[in-house]
Amino acid sequence: MCEDLEDFSTVAGPLGVLRELQRVWEELQTVRRLGLQPPVIIELSEISRDTSERFNHWDSPAIAVVRHERGVGMRAAAQAPAELATNLHFLSARPYYPELYPPGLFGYGSGLIWEPGYRFRAAQGGSGNVQVLDQAMLNQLAQSAPNIPQGEKAAGPRVAVLDTGVSGANTQMIDFLRCDVSSPKVVNPDDQHGHGTAVAQIIEAVPNNSVIHPIRALDVDPAGYASGRSYEVLSALLYALYSDSYDLINASFTTSVSSSCDSSLGNTIDYLVAYRRAHRLPGPMLVAAAGNDYGAASGYPANVAGSVVALANTSSGPATYNSTPPMSAITCWAYGGSDTHPLGDLTGRSPSGPTGEAAKLWGTSFAAAVVSGAYLP
Repeated sequence: MCEDLEDFSTVAGPLGVLRELQRVWEELQTVRRLGLQPPVIIELSEISRDTSERFNHWDSPAIAVVRHERGVGMRAAAQAPAELATNLHFLSARPYYPELYPPGLFGYGSGLIWEPGYRFRAAQGGSGNVQVLDQAMLNQLAQSAPNIPQGEKAAGPRVAVLDTGVSGANTQMIDFLRCDVSSPKVVNPDDQHGHGTAVAQIIEAVPNNSVIHPIRALDVDPAGYASGRSYEVLSALLYALYSDSYDLINASFTTSVSSSCDSSLGNTIDYLVAYRRAHRLPGPMLVAAAGNDYGAASGYPANVAGSVVALANTSSGPATYNSTPPMSAITCWAYGGSDTHPLGDLTGRSPSGPTGEAAKLWGTSFAAAVVSGAYLP
């Protein structure tokens, strides 16, 4: 994210505050100076009649997308909130409710969290494929599941798989790709990549009563890997956390973290989780992949307080590729394979398909799927 390569930023906060931001947008000098496009609020209330009421109140948490030239995001995230904190029209029109703003996340000036755009990526080696996991491998993965006491399991069997989609799922899929252009929508389940389908197969292979709910927030990048824009993943995560539709969220993806980025990367996710806790709202468990960065600090969402972080074992012990989660993290271990002993290999499956290292399927993505399966009743 610190390279500031994306052409968008995200702005998070209460829905009413974001609407006030839209109202005063043209008054801001930062907008003209940096060439910022008007914020587009992601409309979560239109996804389902059953959940719309949760996302259309003044104080409902929401996310907006601001488009701009590449290389502008970090300046926008610094300058726009500072100017808003002195804009009398914005401040006078915005009711002051301190309880909406969990302490330590942002000042009460603008009441919004700005982040430069960045990417989430699947926590895997190799590209996904619907047919890659045979029954013997699924059995091996299921046998590696940790033993979770009944009292610590999720409240129910509904699992939101935030991923590339799930082919053959028995429930409809919610699609968040390009949700700033076209609102998130309910569609028939499919998976143009395969990572999400593999994750779902592993969750179901662990003995449980799981009901898979696919939420597409990752797409196929030019190299054949699964990745998603931060506004797509953040909007999907917001819906999964607050819709009261799921008992567990499987997040088999991660972000890159470097020391110069730690202070800014992940503030939006922290806000979404802290907001729920501050209001004592029930919500699903979050199981996140530790990441595959060979001892480097885990990125988000594995850094979210209270999440369960999945680390990978191999046939010879703990995987050397595991990232390092926070000291306070709740951790669980499961089989994830390795580049020398992958869960599957896609070489030769299609003339234009991946070969070599990109064809090998392994990583904490799949350990997370096993752990999610273990936490489901």
